Amino acid sequence: KDAREEIEALFTYPEDTKMVRCNKKNIWDALAIKVDIEQMEYVLEAKSSIALCLVHKTHRAFVQMEGNRAVGLLVLDINKKLNKYEISIVQIDRRYQGRGYGKIMLQWAVEYLKKEGAKELEIGVNRYNIAAQNLYQSVGFTVKSVYDEFMTLHMTL
Repeated sequence: KDAREEIEALFTYPEDTKMVRCNKKNIWDALAIKVDIEQMEYVLEAKSSIALCLVHKTHRAFVQMEGNRAVGLLVLDINKKLNKYEISIVQIDRRYQGRGYGKIMLQWAVEYLKKEGAKELEIGVNRYNIAAQNLYQSVGFTVKSVYDEFMTLHMTL
């Protein structure tokens, strides 16, 4: 089964991509999402990301599905009382990276947050996580501030 899943993943590209709330049907697939080894120092594990949503009421988890496969996990923080809208966690499974899923996910997140009432967005990223920086900039984020290990990117909607 594992070998078949790895082989199928090699030939999976965005065709029928959709974002769905994390639920009973997809939670086990979402928990199995693993990022590339080089990104592990920058990103929480999927189970920690989902646990974050259980602890904080303002956090919402979404699973990016390609057909019946979970290819990514997105956590948004939406607090309308504080006018706080944030993309907290973006994870694409290591087997599906580099195929456009991250860009699709972020574009969806920006539109979703815009519908929820966001006027501007800020996202934090490790200064040395170049892949994430390039991804965020590809959807319209610009560098706002740079620190020793961390940087923030900004987008006006």
